Amino acid sequence: MPVILIGFMAAGKSSVARILDENFVDTDECLSEKFEMSISEYVSKYGTDAFRQQETALLADLLSSDRAQVIATGGGIIESKKNQSLLELQTDVVYLQADFSTLLQRLKKDSLCQRFIFENSDLSDLEQIYKERLPIYEQLSRVTIDTTHLTASEAAELIIEKTPF
Repeated sequence: MPVILIGFMAAGKSSVARILDENFVDTDECLSEKFEMSISEYVSKYGTDAFRQQETALLADLLSSDRAQVIATGGGIIESKKNQSLLELQTDVVYLQADFSTLLQRLKKDSLCQRFIFENSDLSDLEQIYKERLPIYEQLSRVTIDTTHLTASEAAELIIEKTPF
């Protein structure tokens, strides 16, 4: 079974996944390639529901194959009840957690940041989304790693220690 990284945007999922396995799968990157446009452009054009349906189909495909040993998910993957059901069946779901102010600092430093929610939400809305997702991340994960003060390498080491990776 793959190690599946969940968490809010900028928690370090892709960075940590890259250290764990150079052939990791990033669900947002896969979808952007499939759409031939950024997630933000796709959501603007087709809507959030259409994006979530595509995300669910990809997650189901990844979990039913041996394609990936490590999967870095998009921050909102847990919003779909179907995705929650898929993730609940997995044994190695790792929640990369960080406090909101740290996540916000990381997002602001990311000059290539094209995240739909970040671009289209004010700070209070973004914080509300963060607070709403926290209990879902916690419920679905088997391991939680607080990345607030960790490098990606340190977080990867903890995942290796705490999972049968």
